[in-house]
Amino acid sequence: MTSFYKEQGKTLLVVLEELFQRFGYYKEELFSLPINGGNAPNQTELVMAELRKNIPKIEGLKLVSIDDYHTLKRTYVNGKGESTSNTEPLLLPSSNVLKYWYEDGSWIAIRPSGTEPKLKVYLAAHGIGPTECETKIQQMQAAIKKHIK
Repeated sequence: MTSFYKEQGKTLLVVLEELFQRFGYYKEELFSLPINGGNAPNQTELVMAELRKNIPKIEGLKLVSIDDYHTLKRTYVNGKGESTSNTEPLLLPSSNVLKYWYEDGSWIAIRPSGTEPKLKVYLAAHGIGPTECETKIQQMQAAIKKHIK
């Protein structure tokens, strides 16, 4: 690959920047949220159940669907951020994981830790530049932390 682009007078860094310009930038991040309470496994289940009922709102991002790997359903969301009856099956093994998809391709996935009383939160932002992606990551992280107290 290097020699191919060298013959074209391009470095790999230039080619990477061309890909970013064509497809946009992406940034991913992982953080954990400790779950406080008496019986940690039950508390974690309660928090996940609450996340299924009350969808976190992320300023500036329009939610389009929710993947619930526990029920194996993707549920589409209306313009008000409310779940609709429009669903489709997920073809993966059942697991206690929620994934929120946004119109711009950004997403948030949340699952309980298998070994500790905490939630693992995976964030992915899509934008036109690294600054926009970083801003979205910060907004998503702040909103999730505020939503899960």
